[in-house]
Amino acid sequence: MDSKRRARAQESALQLKRAVAEIETRTCADIVVVLRTASSRYEDLSLWFAAGCSFVLLTYLVFSPKVFEEIWWPLDVAAVFIIAWRVAQNSTWRGRLPLQRRFRKQVDKASRLTFYNLGMDRTQRRLATLVYVSALEKQARILPDIGAMAGLSSTKLLDFEERLANAWHPAAGEAQAVIPVLNELGHYLAEVFPRGDETMELPDDIHDDGGDVE
Repeated sequence: MDSKRRARAQESALQLKRAVAEIETRTCADIVVVLRTASSRYEDLSLWFAAGCSFVLLTYLVFSPKVFEEIWWPLDVAAVFIIAWRVAQNSTWRGRLPLQRRFRKQVDKASRLTFYNLGMDRTQRRLATLVYVSALEKQARILPDIGAMAGLSSTKLLDFEERLANAWHPAAGEAQAVIPVLNELGHYLAEVFPRGDETMELPDDIHDDGGDVE
């Protein structure tokens, strides 16, 4: 990431943090935002792609009318495998595969682990709400703690999740794209859980790609 893009991303994250802080002046729900490029590295998909490329090369070397020195075949196949694997790991083609069931399960798993890893289940009022967006899978999750779960409409949360999933694209490097949807979610939370004199227990930090969950 070049310096200009890094500065833009930092400014974007700061705007998002301010938006969360402003929302929490109106609701007693503790909001934490997590933006992930992907919820897993999906290394098995990259390995299958690399193996396929290596097999194609090996087939060409064996059946091509052109003669190649056999002593170099292992190195050629290994080089193609490594290059293909690195290309696959650093591209977004996996998100276009028809793997919605797997993506859904992985985002479910990653968002739940994130919820507990951030200690969101340990607040006194149990009103913590995780907003988790994963770009590769084009999915989002809004996970309220048990104190907030009963008061929120699952239909409305699903609508917010769909809109959040379509709002953020890490290639643009601008996290503030989710702010309009986040503000609407904040208005909804404020209606159900209006702010009183409560002290927020969780920081307003924006967690951006805090690590892969396998």
